[in-house]
Amino acid sequence: QTTFRRKVYEVLETSEKSNQLSLIVDTALVILIVINTISVVLESVGSINTRFGWLFENIEIISVMVFTIEYILRLWVAPENPEDSSHKSPRIKHALSPMAIIDLLAILPFYLTYLFAIDLRFLRVLRLLRILKLTRYSSAMTILLDVFREEASAFFAGFFILLVLARLAARGAYL
Repeated sequence: QTTFRRKVYEVLETSEKSNQLSLIVDTALVILIVINTISVVLESVGSINTRFGWLFENIEIISVMVFTIEYILRLWVAPENPEDSSHKSPRIKHALSPMAIIDLLAILPFYLTYLFAIDLRFLRVLRLLRILKLTRYSSAMTILLDVFREEASAFFAGFFILLVLARLAARGAYL
């Protein structure tokens, strides 16, 4: 017997060609992510934002609504995931997974600007993290994330050396 939650899980997970609804949902989410990313970039151009700011705001509201519903549904269906079902609290395990954190960071700036009266415009840059949501739908992006995960220490060491050299170069230029 397949439960409703199980059916929702199957629709939300990476689609198989046989599941038409899952394929439609995946395609719609990818299109929304691409539209949203283009919108965020175009919004940063003053003249375009002046003319189409209303459109960018509507795209943002619709996107956040859809991504919030997706996030909540993914938390709800987490016990259906075979990898998480044996865990004591599959929803917490899912919420702490890298993809769930990316999903949360994609919607969090929107809600934070309404919750706090301080200027949090710098958080709007986090909206570009929505492009990382594509890793769920692209094997190439998944491979790239796996490489970053495997070689994190090498990337950190290279970044640290880069920071030290940049600091030395800036100090040398100053002197």
